[in-house]
Amino acid sequence: MLGWQIFVHSVRMVIRNWRQALRIGLIPSTLIAVLTFIFHGSQAIGSTNQSWFAWFESMSSAGQAGFALVVVGNLFVILWVFVAWHRFVLLEEYPNGWIPPLHAMYLGQYLKQGVKVLAVAFVVSFLISFVCLLVLVFLTSASSLPRGVLNLPPLVSSFISFFVVFRLGITFPATAIGQTLSMKNAYYFTKGKAGSLLFLAIVQLTGIFLAEVIIGVVASFLPMLSLAADVVFHLFFSLVHVSVWTTMYGVFVEKRELA
Repeated sequence: MLGWQIFVHSVRMVIRNWRQALRIGLIPSTLIAVLTFIFHGSQAIGSTNQSWFAWFESMSSAGQAGFALVVVGNLFVILWVFVAWHRFVLLEEYPNGWIPPLHAMYLGQYLKQGVKVLAVAFVVSFLISFVCLLVLVFLTSASSLPRGVLNLPPLVSSFISFFVVFRLGITFPATAIGQTLSMKNAYYFTKGKAGSLLFLAIVQLTGIFLAEVIIGVVASFLPMLSLAADVVFHLFFSLVHVSVWTTMYGVFVEKRELA
């Protein structure tokens, strides 16, 4: 199965190039993890029933500014590491030290492309979720629907949104290496590969869930290692995720053979 081959190739890519992976992602990921850890330590949620919005509203101005800094910092590090990894794999741009090269122009273009892809994913998932809800209401009275059924449209919407982002994700490696690949062309290059992409999307979601479980288990048994586990596992799974996009770009667009 092509989807499984792409996934295995991506995992092996990260493991085989673990030295480069550490040079590209370790320092930025550690810095932002420490910043996030410090912020969460100083801004705890008041109660388990408190929403994130209520939590944010309850912060001081300094706390809200800190939260914004953490969000922007995480986004910047993600773009920084992803662009550097794309360029390492596709252009063989090896890191020379422990700080990955900062391609500011490509970071900006990567962010712009991400906003466009997310906008398309939001529109598609909203329309599908709306249709699902209309069908459910048409079949039976909404007031008599089981709660689990009522939760189905948001779940379908979330998965469809992730799948759309995943399918259009081959535009990201192109952006990172200075190539132009429209979302229309990305759809064309992945045409007929829906089964493989669906499999990859499910595997990716499973990987994200497993990463959170593993980090939670490590944090509960070895609290002192929780921060290190957070950095290592998030870096590994993030690079596997971005490697899948990179491999897809190489196979579907550049017509490379899977090793």
